[in-house]
Amino acid sequence: MSTEMRENRGVAFPPPEKPEEGSEILAFAWRRKWLVVLSVVTALGLGYLYFLKQTPLYESSTNLLVVRHRPALPIRGVEVETVHDSTHATLLRSPIIIDQAIERNQLRSLPSLRGSGDLAHTIIAGLRVSSSGNRTGSDIISLSYQSGSRDDCPKVLNGIIDAY
Repeated sequence: MSTEMRENRGVAFPPPEKPEEGSEILAFAWRRKWLVVLSVVTALGLGYLYFLKQTPLYESSTNLLVVRHRPALPIRGVEVETVHDSTHATLLRSPIIIDQAIERNQLRSLPSLRGSGDLAHTIIAGLRVSSSGNRTGSDIISLSYQSGSRDDCPKVLNGIIDAY
């Protein structure tokens, strides 16, 4: 037998070509396309079931403007440089303010907080506070609260602002 041509009962065949890399995987997938389709359908079905089991999460947000009064200096043209600190943001997340919000605004009766043991900890876990100070002596504090109840989110935020 020749290395260039093989003969089989008098018929000459060219030598088998070496398959390109990657084409073997495609050929394997094509031969077992029912397995590929079954895997895709199963993954989509499981993803949809996971989506149906998820509880919705709602968020309310607001901005709070805190103005700091600077003392007037007796020297004209001299200004006091105020250093921005996150005191207000820290206070808004403190258990003291959250406990006052719970008591003043009856947050204990809200459906999303009814089963919680430590209400202050539950509220602090869903609360995000960030502040951005500027040179005019004011802070803009952004508050947002996430919960599983659409109606409870704004009530909690309003209660925290009221207590503050």
